[in-house]
Amino acid sequence: EILSENEILLTTLGGKAESLTLITQEKDVYHTNMSTLQKQLETLEINIHEMRAENNRMKDDLDNGLEKEQHMQSLITQKENECTELINHVTNLERQKETLIHDLEVANSAEEQLRMEIQTNDTKFAVTQENLL
Repeated sequence: EILSENEILLTTLGGKAESLTLITQEKDVYHTNMSTLQKQLETLEINIHEMRAENNRMKDDLDNGLEKEQHMQSLITQKENECTELINHVTNLERQKETLIHDLEVANSAEEQLRMEIQTNDTKFAVTQENLL
């Protein structure tokens, strides 16, 4: 009977030893998994940091691009205004040219009329001079 109690105790101890071995193995697996997860977490944190840095660079690039676009739009508007001023100036010059052409035509006509009057007077003078002789 003592023998069988010892056998029962040995069997029980053997089962507990096996359980302890399994628990130790599970604990080792748990620690290995935790270590792996910790490394993955560190890698993810590094990736997140790098992604945030890249995101900030992209935001800066976008902001710079928007500033450049606004500056270019301002330059375009300025040049459009300058072109409008030049067009208006050219239009005014064309009007002045037309006025000058008209004034020149009037002056040419008056000159021609004066030449004809001078010629007529010269002819009258010549006739009068001839009559006086």
